[in-house]
Amino acid sequence: LRGEPSPLLQRIRVKTVTPMPLDPVRPEYHRASLCWDDGEGCFKALSTGGQRSSRLLSMRTANALLELPQAKGVLPAGSE
Repeated sequence: LRGEPSPLLQRIRVKTVTPMPLDPVRPEYHRASLCWDDGEGCFKALSTGGQRSSRLLSMRTANALLELPQAKGVLPAGSE
């Protein structure tokens, strides 16, 4: 694959920009766009919008998948 020394995907810590709903039944992956925040020295994750499988347009701007835990409620903005 293009001669990459480590072709496996990397896991990094990010902060969410907006609240994200959680699923009480299972962990989920959420499509997001990452950008670097110089002021805070970290990556920020912004949801690409609707996450249904029929919403493939949201994949167009995604450059990351967020691993969201199985839990009730909402993951607040600013969470890592």
